[in-house]
Amino acid sequence: MSRTGNGMAFVDLTHLCDDAAIMDIVFRPALAHDADSVAVLAAQWRNLLQHSALPDAQLVTNISRLLADSDTDLLIALSEVSGPLGFVQQRYRYSLWSGRTDAYVEDIYVTEQARGKGVGTRLMELAVERAVARDCALISLYTNSNNAESIALYERFGFESHTKRFPDSRNYYFSKTL
Repeated sequence: MSRTGNGMAFVDLTHLCDDAAIMDIVFRPALAHDADSVAVLAAQWRNLLQHSALPDAQLVTNISRLLADSDTDLLIALSEVSGPLGFVQQRYRYSLWSGRTDAYVEDIYVTEQARGKGVGTRLMELAVERAVARDCALISLYTNSNNAESIALYERFGFESHTKRFPDSRNYYFSKTL
C-alpha cells in the first residue's frame, strides 16, 4: 500500500483477483462530491437487505448530511474502472461507561464483484485506524447471525462476540477494546 499526502491509500490487489477491473482501488474518506457514489452503494445494500423503500434521492440527502457530520466517517473504496466498490459508515459518540469516545460501525458493504478480494478487509482496517486516531476506547458493530463471512472478518480483527448476553437475537454484537 502506498499513501499520498491527502489521506488516500492506493492498494494494488492484483494478487487477489483475476478481474482486471478491480486492480487499482483507492480507499479514502468520502468527500461531499462522493455522495452519489456512496448512495449507489447504499442503494445496493438497501436492496440486498430488502429494506424499506427509502428513495434514492433521500439516500443522497441523508449521505450528504452524514458527510457534513464531524461525528461520522464514511470511508469508500473506488476503482477508476469499476466505480464504487464498498463503503463503511462509522459513527462516534461519547460513552458514559468509558469516559471516552466509542466508534460504532453502522454499515459496511462491498459490492458482489469485489467480495473476497480484500476490499472489506481494507475498509475495516481503515475504520479501526480512524477509531484509534480519534482515541476511541472501543469499536463495536452488529451483524446478522447468518452472515458467516462478516463474522469471520470481525473475528480476524480481534472483535469479540457478546452473543451469550443476547441468546435469542438474530444479530450478534461484536466489540473490540482499542
